[in-house]
Amino acid sequence: MQRGQHITLVPQDWAKMPVEHVEAAGMHATQPRLFKKHLNRYRKDPAAEVADNETHPWVVEHEGKHWVVDGHHRVAEAAERGASLDVHIMRPRWGD
Repeated sequence: MQRGQHITLVPQDWAKMPVEHVEAAGMHATQPRLFKKHLNRYRKDPAAEVADNETHPWVVEHEGKHWVVDGHHRVAEAAERGASLDVHIMRPRWGD
């Protein structure tokens, strides 16, 4: 993968990524806003799932930082509680 190259991953691709338990605080969002009704859903039940095969947020680790691709509401709710959570994590390898 070359720097600046765009790739598209589907849920089946993310399901193959390793799952790691990481701190929610300090993760970086890739979407501009959160919706209160979705946050409240995870406040009520932090284990709530959005859909089948979508049990963990999707995160890209780049230069030591975690960027949330999907699961912003779950990550935000966990960060509010000072909790960590399981995420599918991708670490791109540049130049391969």
